[in-house]
Amino acid sequence: MCFKKKERFEPDLIDLAEYEGRLLYQKKHGITLMPPHTIGWRRFDKWTESELQAMRDNRERAQALYESIGSWK
Repeated sequence: MCFKKKERFEPDLIDLAEYEGRLLYQKKHGITLMPPHTIGWRRFDKWTESELQAMRDNRERAQALYESIGSWK
């Protein structure tokens, strides 16, 4: 009997609560806000479509936080 290796769902996600906290700290202290990082890549593996979509959605939410906090006076 041949067993298939179970694939794990491992997208490279931004912790949105932590990211928001960093943006708020940067804004409060007059530090240039850092935009969300780009989607990483794997040297030996490819991302699955579901991982890519999760990362796109995650970065879209991070970008919305970045733009929202950056627009505060």
